[in-house]
Amino acid sequence: MDFETIIGELTAEIHRLNDLLAAERAQNEALLEQVKKLTERIEELTHKKNSSNSSTPPSADHFDKPNPKSLRGKSDKKPGGQKGHKGSGMKIDRKPDEVVSHLSPTCERCPNRMLSSSDSAENVDS
Repeated sequence: MDFETIIGELTAEIHRLNDLLAAERAQNEALLEQVKKLTERIEELTHKKNSSNSSTPPSADHFDKPNPKSLRGKSDKKPGGQKGHKGSGMKIDRKPDEVVSHLSPTCERCPNRMLSSSDSAENVDS
């Protein structure tokens, strides 16, 4: 093969590859446009649903309203009751009218029944 033949073949190959590249670019542009349209359609369908046009409950409706923020400023005081504040809880009655004992029928440490004055050791299940 001579030098001019090789140059001619390489030039033809370059033109073929340039044509192929142009076709691929056109196809790529078309696909990018399709992706853009489909993405916009997805956004439109997902953001427009609310309780009036779908089966979602009204509590699921989302509004573009910011969460409320407190207008109260930061205080230097610690949380809880402050020193010097007089409490207002219930007063303890030192002379009650009646005292009622509430005893557990079972042991706190095991499930066995506790003995009372009317029970004997033979009546208790271990």
